[in-house]
Amino acid sequence: GTKEVTSSVVASTLTTEAVFVPLALSGGMAGMMFKDFCLTIASLILASLVISLTLVPLLCYFTLNEEKVRRRQEKMAKKKPGLLKRLTSALNGVYLKILGFFVRHLFLGMVASFALVVLFGMTLVNTKMVLVPDMDQGQVTVNISMPIGSQLEETNAIAARVNAIVDAETPEIEEMFYIASSESVTMMLDVGSKSQRERSSNEIAVALRTALEDIAGCEITVSASDSEAMMGGGGDIAVVISGDDYDTLEFLANDLIAQISALPDAVNVTSSLSDEVPQVKVSVNREAAAQYGLTAASIGSAVRSELTGSTATKVTINSRELDVVVRGGGAASQSLDALKSMGVPSAFGGTVPLGAVAEVTVEQAPQTITRANQTRRVTISGDSVSGDTAAITAAIWEILDGYTFPQGYAVETDGSYETMMESFGDLLLALASALLLVYFVLAVQFESFLMPVMVMMILPVAFTGSLFGLPLTGRDLSMLSLVSIIMLAGTVVNSSIILVEYIKIRRRNGEDRTTAILHACPLRVRPILMTTLTTILAMVPMAMGIGETNEMMSDMGITMIAGMVISTIVTLVFTPVYYSVIDNFGNLFHRRKKGPKKPDSPRPPTAREEAYAAAGTEA
Repeated sequence: GTKEVTSSVVASTLTTEAVFVPLALSGGMAGMMFKDFCLTIASLILASLVISLTLVPLLCYFTLNEEKVRRRQEKMAKKKPGLLKRLTSALNGVYLKILGFFVRHLFLGMVASFALVVLFGMTLVNTKMVLVPDMDQGQVTVNISMPIGSQLEETNAIAARVNAIVDAETPEIEEMFYIASSESVTMMLDVGSKSQRERSSNEIAVALRTALEDIAGCEITVSASDSEAMMGGGGDIAVVISGDDYDTLEFLANDLIAQISALPDAVNVTSSLSDEVPQVKVSVNREAAAQYGLTAASIGSAVRSELTGSTATKVTINSRELDVVVRGGGAASQSLDALKSMGVPSAFGGTVPLGAVAEVTVEQAPQTITRANQTRRVTISGDSVSGDTAAITAAIWEILDGYTFPQGYAVETDGSYETMMESFGDLLLALASALLLVYFVLAVQFESFLMPVMVMMILPVAFTGSLFGLPLTGRDLSMLSLVSIIMLAGTVVNSSIILVEYIKIRRRNGEDRTTAILHACPLRVRPILMTTLTTILAMVPMAMGIGETNEMMSDMGITMIAGMVISTIVTLVFTPVYYSVIDNFGNLFHRRKKGPKKPDSPRPPTAREEAYAAAGTEA
């Protein structure tokens, strides 16, 4: 008995291994997140293979008694069928009718299979794409930005007003603390566990954003803790403008901020140029400076010495060498007029007022200047109310496509959308590698290049059917959903392998193809359903998001359950159809290559094959 199922068990195990290994070796964020998970599962599956082929047969030898089994079967046969038995028989009859219809009408079976793919695919049109599922972490952040040069007392007054509104609008608060400086305040709100409140942290953030929008004299942003930002994905909105001239970059950034902020889904839209500080600009009048024998370098050195000081000499005290720094009295750093009046040593002797050889003005300048490839960059960032990163990015690109940028200036999107696309690309590459490995394993198992195609034909229905569960439960298409699809690629084919192997055994016993299918499939229903139910029941807690830390893994559980349910139905109903179609192609190719051949006379089944069939009937 063990020999009969060894090849099927080994093939099923290797197909499962074939999907976890590429996933563990994939790059990017997906590889970092799931490497340990995949290696652990792969090790467990290999261990289970060894146990199933060694320990399980040994335990069966010691625990199973053929005489007791025979007596129990005779006793059950004498009993009047119960409700469950009658229901099972009725369902089995319905299944045989559906199976017989599709096996005898292969074209209709293929059309129905394709229709399922289209139906499931259409439900995904309005499904949002996110990097990772939104997870309620019970924290809300309020950031207050004051004008440059604000005093601490002014900032504390604004913070007190915000604090009062937050207390009134958020009864869920358990703890709150904030950090204040003269120009900014950061408030952290702990709203407790999700199970202990009616509103989510995102809903609380939206309500606070509305309540605080009337406070003037500052810029206030409210956001809930974001799982994507914690993983380095960035914000939902990230537009990078690059160019050389600062004034042009500022104009483009402000114009785009106004257009992006007008989008209904965009909030907290700012740029890296928003925080500007006043700075003094000294523009040298070269003609006036030349009259006094001065250059831009000498004037700059004099201003630097006045403001920050310059090293005049060094002295040694107690064997320690110290710098002697000479700087101005400090009046020039406090007053613009004093700076204009400071004396600049002339090459012809005496001093010249700085205002006589240079224009001294005050202008706003960014606190930081970011460069990439020797080009200045300005970043526009923000969030979306819905969290639909793909939709907000598409809306932004509609604005950018109709925008005319000056020559030498470029724009690109960044943030969580780019991270999401990169992660999805890595996962799709891992999926392609997994499918290729699964095909090779099946080709070795069936000793055919066509039969693996037949087994893998259930994958399109299984993939789209697995994602069909996301819109039904209100979930989004995330990186975890794609990981679960890769896992399904190696698990959903296992039932097909077992089913096709048994059909081939029946055909070797002398049955024609249709008879073998109609006899084999009902006998394999019970073990296939048992295998599926064990997987589904194990995924139920994950799909329900039970516990504070399992909410993010809910997408994986939902996708796995939906995929297993759909793939089981497809395996029992459509795998025989695929088998018949591929078998017809194989026979056609064989006849064209070798010509017509007299069919072999059926041989009687061996004792081992009869025992295997009896074991399937008992299961």
